[in-house]
Amino acid sequence: MRIPIWKTELDTGELERIATEILTLPGDLRSKLEAIERAAITATMRACGHNKSEAARVLGMDRKALERRWHRFNDPKEADPSNPSGHTTSTTTTNNPG
Repeated sequence: MRIPIWKTELDTGELERIATEILTLPGDLRSKLEAIERAAITATMRACGHNKSEAARVLGMDRKALERRWHRFNDPKEADPSNPSGHTTSTTTTNNPG
């Protein structure tokens, strides 16, 4: 099915194929769902000409939430291959003079 949006169309069949492929990969469910979310947001942003308001409307989410996710998915600091879910953990280091 194709959903007409903005000046292009979003191919939902392609998104279903990507989601199915992601679900067959090894890993935990959380990282798989985040990869599916990333694919859906990326495809929708592309289809909407990177118009965040339009993409958020199509995805049924708040524009600010879309912006936070888009930033997280595209932040090079968060694109750590050893951390496929993109979650960061804060660590505190202290200088211990000995």
